[in-house]
Amino acid sequence: MHKAWGLKQLLNHWDLNEANVMAFGGGDNDIELLRMASHSYAMENASPALLQVADQVAPHHKDQGVLTILEDYLGLY
Repeated sequence: MHKAWGLKQLLNHWDLNEANVMAFGGGDNDIELLRMASHSYAMENASPALLQVADQVAPHHKDQGVLTILEDYLGLY
């Protein structure tokens, strides 16, 4: 079991797919999740393995990296 498996169960329940997923991670336990997501972000302070998997890098979590990316994505400044 891993996070991507659980999320896949929810996506199936809601009749959605990976194209609807934006995921953020910082540790190796997020690797499967980021591989599954259409929009994958490793935090700037993420593990080296996760940085290799993610499509993009979000600012450090101490700099509100997730919030920064979501505001930009949604056009909120």
